[in-house]
Order: sequence, then C-alpha cells, then structure tokens
Amino acid sequence: MWALPAPRPPPADGHHCAWREHAEELSAYVDSELAAVNAKLEALAAHVHKSEKLPRVADEVRGEREPDPAKTREVRAARAEMKARLVEDKIGWRVS
Repeated sequence: MWALPAPRPPPADGHHCAWREHAEELSAYVDSELAAVNAKLEALAAHVHKSEKLPRVADEVRGEREPDPAKTREVRAARAEMKARLVEDKIGWRVS
C-alpha cells in the first residue's frame, strides 16, 4: 500500500559519529512505526470492506415477520377513516 523508497546505505568510509547513530536510530524507529501504521490501515480497510453493505432499515425493523395483507388492509382503512374525520378549516388571508 504505502511504500517508501529504500534509504540509501551510508558510505562505507568507516565514518561514525553521534549524528549518524542518531539518524540510524530514527530510521529504525520510523520503519517500525510505519509498519504499525500500515498494519492498522490494512485492518481498517478490511473492516470497511466488510461493512460496506448494510442491511436495509425496513428489513431490520420488520425482523423475520412476513407482511400480513389482511392487517395491512385494516390499518389502511383505519387511517383513511381518520383522514376523513380530519377537520379542515379554511382561513382567507387578505394580502394588501
């Protein structure tokens, strides 16, 4: 996934100093941290890939029940009756 170019090896002139040792320690630390971050990234990518397809909300709410046509007709009739009984007031507003 995320690949950094390989670092150039230090020259083989036998020169060792505190800065080179510090740079080598930092390089080892960065390599280990990069490996840890890549592992986390791969785990998250796998998790996202698994969870991309979610079930529909209606299916989850309904559960395993099958729709009952008779009950559906009853509910629709009751709602139509409630709508018919709804009081409707018409208010005429004058706009000047």
